Amino acid sequence: MPNAKIIPIHGDDLTVPHLVADLEPDAMARLMELWEFVQRRLAGDYSVDDFGFDPEFNDKVLMALVRPLYKSWFRVEASGLENVPGETGALVVA
Repeated sequence: MPNAKIIPIHGDDLTVPHLVADLEPDAMARLMELWEFVQRRLAGDYSVDDFGFDPEFNDKVLMALVRPLYKSWFRVEASGLENVPGETGALVVA
């Protein structure tokens, strides 16, 4: 393929193909956020706590997968949340 177009993906040489350039600004921002997330993961530039919990992975990946099930599949009702502290820990018993 001598006529293949090469698109650099590192550093300041990053070029945006015309299909991506036509996206709405909000979609482009989400796409760039996803790209930065993938770059951090591949480079190993993320932190975990002493137990191996990664809050960014939990919020961006796991909760994004589970949230649609929570909203549309399960019948979830929460009452008494005004009694749960917002800043400190609490023991929640169901």
